[in-house]
Amino acid sequence: MNQFIILAVVVALMIVAMLTSRKEKVSKVETVKKSKSVEKDAWSKESFVNYGQVQQLRNELIKATEEKLGDDPEQVDQLKKIIDEWADLKVESFKDRRSWVRNPEKND
Repeated sequence: MNQFIILAVVVALMIVAMLTSRKEKVSKVETVKKSKSVEKDAWSKESFVNYGQVQQLRNELIKATEEKLGDDPEQVDQLKKIIDEWADLKVESFKDRRSWVRNPEKND
């Protein structure tokens, strides 16, 4: 009788351990799924433009900055640097988005 009780306790512990392990795995998969979904939504909402469009917008922004803040050359220079960095990042993001087609082994 004692052996039966011990066996029942061991089996119960194994069942609890398996269920807990399964819940943890499901939880991890759901977390990964949510993060992938968030990333996918972010990519879909991102506005991608080509190099020419970025340069045109960059020039328009610089021209507007020079016209509006012509009195303060330091601020104009700072804003030009920020606009140039933004344009570079925009072009890089476009290249990175398309890079998997050209270099699939780079992502591995």
